[in-house]
Amino acid sequence: MMILRLPELEGQQGKALRVHEVFAADELVRMHPQVQSLSPVTVDAEARYEAGEVRVEGTLSGSLVLSCSRCLKAFPYSYSISVDERFVRASSGETASEETDEENVHVVDGDTVDLKPYLVELIALAIPFAPLCSEACKGLCPVCGVDRNVESCSCRTERIDPRLAPLAELLAAQMGQGEQKGPNGKPKEPNDT
Repeated sequence: MMILRLPELEGQQGKALRVHEVFAADELVRMHPQVQSLSPVTVDAEARYEAGEVRVEGTLSGSLVLSCSRCLKAFPYSYSISVDERFVRASSGETASEETDEENVHVVDGDTVDLKPYLVELIALAIPFAPLCSEACKGLCPVCGVDRNVESCSCRTERIDPRLAPLAELLAAQMGQGEQKGPNGKPKEPNDT
């Protein structure tokens, strides 16, 4: 576990404590439905005590296997995430679950901070909402289910909003009449020959 001991950092007054760890973040598979598997996560950071707070800066890196949201195929996804988290001790009126108004400042009780939950959260937030194996992915046919990246199908997938269906019928009727125009460009009358 990546535990920071606050009194130890306070005693060093501005000197950096190097944090280089490799850890498993298996909870990401349970947290995010499109994560199939992941490699161990590497954190390379520095922690230092400055101006009444502990600041952790560095990078997280690793790779995941995600499911494409269009074709459902597994694909590798590598990441490198900047870490900039700050921790302050709870004062007499605060509890550890509160965060200050500033971004990335966490209020903690006690003399230790476990970094892992904060780092796992950063990875979870960096995973795309709808991951794609490629921007050009055509996905699965919604009618027959064929992977349109591999083969094509002749299914008609055009859908018309039911509220606009009468308009589509009117346009289709006009297109059909348009072919029956006379030499002057006006529609032919039914009794014209």
